Amino acid sequence: MKRCTRGAKSPTVANLGSLVGGVSGAVAGAMAWGVGIEPYRVAYRHARVGPQGPSTNAGSPTREGPTIVQLSDLHLHRIGPVHEEIVGHISELRPDLIVFTGDTLHHRSALPVLERFLALLDAEVPKLAVMGNWEYAAGIGKHDMERLFEQATGMVLVNRSVRVGTPAGLVRVTGLDDLLKGKPDLAAALHDVEEEPAPHILLAHCPAQQDRLRASLRGIEADRRAEGRPLPTPPFLTLSGHTHGGQVNVFGLTWTPKGSGRYVRGWYLERGLPGLFVSRGIGTVIPIRLGSTPEVAIFELEGRDSSTRPPKTRRASQ
Repeated sequence: MKRCTRGAKSPTVANLGSLVGGVSGAVAGAMAWGVGIEPYRVAYRHARVGPQGPSTNAGSPTREGPTIVQLSDLHLHRIGPVHEEIVGHISELRPDLIVFTGDTLHHRSALPVLERFLALLDAEVPKLAVMGNWEYAAGIGKHDMERLFEQATGMVLVNRSVRVGTPAGLVRVTGLDDLLKGKPDLAAALHDVEEEPAPHILLAHCPAQQDRLRASLRGIEADRRAEGRPLPTPPFLTLSGHTHGGQVNVFGLTWTPKGSGRYVRGWYLERGLPGLFVSRGIGTVIPIRLGSTPEVAIFELEGRDSSTRPPKTRRASQ
């Protein structure tokens, strides 16, 4: 029978200590990655999208249709290397349109930062934005955002639809108010829109808005038929953000905020609805990301009027 030497640890205690040490090291490593590395590794995702859905293996844009860059959930409070890298990438890409799908800011004091960021982007490229829940929570109103975007060849779309002329073709863009803090109204946004050949995309900060679209579109159809008016061309693509892709995804668990619905990140395709793309976004309020790399999404639209080319002056109109 072996005797236990006084002061020596039993094998069980030693193994437990090793386990605790290993877990602590893993947690510390994950935190270091989530705070110091992953938030700064921006991914650039390309897709070619038409009425039949996306082709996610599209590679670089072919420039056969309008190219749109989506910037979501920037949560700007300063302009850092990540933002400079994004601006450089967009400059090289030379898109036809840049859209901001909400939560561009979460502090009113950051309005001058947004003004500087917009000034870094090509002044000739139209920029369209929708409001997010954080703008409203911070006391930033539609008119605050409009003032900055109008200085930068842009518009803020709150239940509004515009047709944008680009060198690659016409695009119809409809923007809804935020689902959580605003009053989204698709019927109001499409009130003056009729059938047209231009591809039509919808901007909605919260992806849960997608689950209301079917009823909204049916209501619009019923009203138009009763009025004897032509139906508007429905959107074939919805761009959203809000979820940050779960932001912290560990042990197979994902947390998403109210307004996310059943959506987390990436593509969602359902018969009778526009294809939905939920961006992981770029910034955060709490500065950590695990398993949810920031992303800039780039779409090349395949529309019904791909052979139509408006004048080279880029513009937005009703």
